[in-house]
Amino acid sequence: MEKLCPAILGIITLVLLCAGAFSPGWIAIGDTTSLRGIEGHDTSGSVDVHMGLYYLVVVGKNFTTAVGYKEVSGFSVLGLGFLEYQIETILGMVLCFISVILTFIYKKEGTNGVLVAIIIMYIIAGISTVVAVGRWLSGVILISTYTNLKMIVPYSLILSGLGAIFCGVIMICTSCMFCQHNAARRPAQGGQVFSDVPMTGYPQTQPYTQGPPSYGQPQDNKGYGYNYSNNSGLPPVERRRRRRQRRWWTRPWLSPERRCSFGLYDQLMTELRREDRQSFVHFLRMPTEMFDEILQVGPRIAKQNTFYRNPLEPGLKLAITLRHLASGAKYRSMQYG
Repeated sequence: MEKLCPAILGIITLVLLCAGAFSPGWIAIGDTTSLRGIEGHDTSGSVDVHMGLYYLVVVGKNFTTAVGYKEVSGFSVLGLGFLEYQIETILGMVLCFISVILTFIYKKEGTNGVLVAIIIMYIIAGISTVVAVGRWLSGVILISTYTNLKMIVPYSLILSGLGAIFCGVIMICTSCMFCQHNAARRPAQGGQVFSDVPMTGYPQTQPYTQGPPSYGQPQDNKGYGYNYSNNSGLPPVERRRRRRQRRWWTRPWLSPERRCSFGLYDQLMTELRREDRQSFVHFLRMPTEMFDEILQVGPRIAKQNTFYRNPLEPGLKLAITLRHLASGAKYRSMQYG
């Protein structure tokens, strides 16, 4: 029953889109005398013209007739530029029709791919219709603004606009239904809890031993752990190898005890100049004199204070840059390469 609401709204949306696309109210002009070329009818006086995407309706004093654009001299669908609007509205109707059918045939026990397809098609249908209505409405506003024609309310745009709005509403309803069904499937897929107590009809997963086996139990020399609790015959489970500890040799001023003292490079230059000359050369690949000579461009690389943090001093910025260019190390890494 929960899919009944999207299905009913989908039918209403399809009716609105079809009515808006095929009704002759995309632009309505009243009391015009500029229409000529309709055979069998006198249009010398003022008539009302209701234009659609496929035909137009002419309302005169003693007649009301619907004619195609080919029957009116000087009119054609390609010449008026209606073809793109026809494609956009037809695309919206076709996608809405397919979505309604998929909504009726969808079952809760099925996959969520059907709901995803319905949501995507309603989104495309709504966007396509909104684009057509918006572009046409802008043209109607321009005509009513810069001409003296008497304009009538374009009721076809209202119907198509309502259809596009309903597409958005149905998309939201279908998304909620998708979330509910997805949440309902999660306990059934991954919420089953296994225990050591054997349960008939349910798969059992037994824990494996990670330490040395107790006295009297066989021990595997390949580093595998077996399940010895119920002799269930489960295949061996490979243990995770412990990560080998690695040692990195660094300078004393980069030791963990002293590294925390310059968290954001605050004490880097002080520590570099305090150590022996060789450590400075190892870190920056140049002696102190050359570094001080390059540092003369400090005023040009200085940065003003901001509201968020104080800028790094030019010497520190230059040292980090040279270290990065010389060794290829990252800025966060202060180790010797």
